[in-house]
Amino acid sequence: MSDNEPATKPTLETLLEMLRGMREETRAGFAAMERRFDDVGRKIDVMNKDVLQLRADVAGLDRRISNLEGSRV
Repeated sequence: MSDNEPATKPTLETLLEMLRGMREETRAGFAAMERRFDDVGRKIDVMNKDVLQLRADVAGLDRRISNLEGSRV
């Protein structure tokens, strides 16, 4: 390459800057994913509690129905 041709190869500094930028973007992406996973985990906990409460309610209704059916005889 002669002295009057423009440089087309990226310099080491340019590559390092690009890598730093990629690293920051990756960190930000992982942080966002971690927040979303935490949110999903909290929602699953709430759903689990709701399902357990529903199962307890159904068990109570089953007992009441059994008691009613048993008192008929």
